[in-house]
Amino acid sequence: MDHPKTLISHLEELRRRLLIIVLVFVSVTGILIIFPDPFNSYSARLFKAFYSYCVPALQAAGWQLTTGAYFTDPLEPVMVNFKLASFIGLLVTVPVLAWQVFAFAAPAMNGRRGRAVLTYLLFGSVVFFALGLLFSFYLLLPASFTILMKYGASMGLVPMLTAGKFFNLAFWMMLLFSLPFELPLVMWFLSYMGIVSAEKMKKGRKAMWVIIPAFSALVTPDPTLFSMLILSACLILLYELGIIVTGVFKQKKSNKNSLKYKKN
Repeated sequence: MDHPKTLISHLEELRRRLLIIVLVFVSVTGILIIFPDPFNSYSARLFKAFYSYCVPALQAAGWQLTTGAYFTDPLEPVMVNFKLASFIGLLVTVPVLAWQVFAFAAPAMNGRRGRAVLTYLLFGSVVFFALGLLFSFYLLLPASFTILMKYGASMGLVPMLTAGKFFNLAFWMMLLFSLPFELPLVMWFLSYMGIVSAEKMKKGRKAMWVIIPAFSALVTPDPTLFSMLILSACLILLYELGIIVTGVFKQKKSNKNSLKYKKN
């Protein structure tokens, strides 16, 4: 016979799972910074590959750029290396975090249905975030840098991209355009919890079309309209997708309930 866990045992399990998450993050980050050579580490190679990926788009905008970015502070390369390694370490840790949360919370969920909801929520968040990263990396970043460089050219300015500024802008743009991909999943979960319904989401569509552009203008890192319009379009499409997903799951839930009622 299984005995319920005490508070101390729950805290010990939580500490153990948090320790696993921290160890994975620290290990991945440390490996990227140190190996195979601190002066030519994996994170440094990743930065060079990432910058080289963006250079053709920048050169297409009319800029004569070198194969490497500049730095104006002796500590700037160190900080960029550390930030990039931490960012990659965080990405690798996200699936581990999802699994640890699932393993910790699954015993407390009531029945198969509750565990299925937890599975959809945790692993779905990883998938949607990965889709957002792919969209940002392959489509948004090259187009954004092209627009920004042309904007500078229109003012007669000469580019001198530093490693720190380049990475900070790329990092924030990838983060800002990856997190919104979680919107359909959040909408589905709120509907499942009974906080909001698909009908209310449809009624609030016009209000969201006003709120979303205002939010996008507030959080986008560049002063041009390009990023704001792209983010607004993504959020509106994801909001509509959330309405569709919520409606589909609601219909399936209604069908299951009707079948149970007929059997009874």
